Amino acid sequence: MHTNEFFRGCNSDVVKQLIDFVTARKGADVATQYLNAVNDAGESALHYAAKVTKTEVRTPLEDREVIRLLLESGADSSIITKQVDTF
Repeated sequence: MHTNEFFRGCNSDVVKQLIDFVTARKGADVATQYLNAVNDAGESALHYAAKVTKTEVRTPLEDREVIRLLLESGADSSIITKQVDTF
């Protein structure tokens, strides 16, 4: 399982615990590297969190809380996936 898949379940408590654990054990720089790691499609944890649907949310606005945690922990919002949209 890729690290980013943990963020799809949209459980902000788990996301916070994972970020805090890695930060405490490995440091903030490594935690940020994990958050910004990408899969073969170029998707980061932030991309996964942005794909969460309302049916995947345990409580209202939890998807926003996950995204807030990711951004506050150093997730890079400028990472671009390999998917190319043509219009």
